[in-house]
Amino acid sequence: MNIHVSRVSDGSSNRNTLVLIRPRLAHISAILRSNSGAVPLGNLTYRVILPEGEVREGASDEEGFFEEAEVPPGDYPMEIEGLSARFLVPTTPVHIRRRPLRVPGYFLMPCEEGAFEDDTLAEGEPPEDEAAMQDEAEWEDLETFEDSRFDNA
Repeated sequence: MNIHVSRVSDGSSNRNTLVLIRPRLAHISAILRSNSGAVPLGNLTYRVILPEGEVREGASDEEGFFEEAEVPPGDYPMEIEGLSARFLVPTTPVHIRRRPLRVPGYFLMPCEEGAFEDDTLAEGEPPEDEAAMQDEAEWEDLETFEDSRFDNA
């Protein structure tokens, strides 16, 4: 909170005036989205930790939308159901509503160990779909030719 003191003179007397200036309040108005931004995170409980230890709790609607009014401008730690880490959620001016917010680290399905390992076939192992594969003999019969128009020599 800012404090402003001014001295006012009306000709006959001097007086001091104390004016307290409150910071303009903002709000948090967001649509929670998955890490990729493709899927709304609906019906999840959340906690926003404001200054001086104030905690606001609630749940997003089916579209992932939530709103917290009368919040001092800034970025605040937020926790949501299903995510162990906190992330920062920014406030927005009161005229902006339903701002999309990607939740870092919130993936739609957990990665299993080894899920992205190399799936190449071992030597001599037949492919799963042989109809989709072409016979290697067709590739060996390809002919090549050289075109002198593309020589740089």
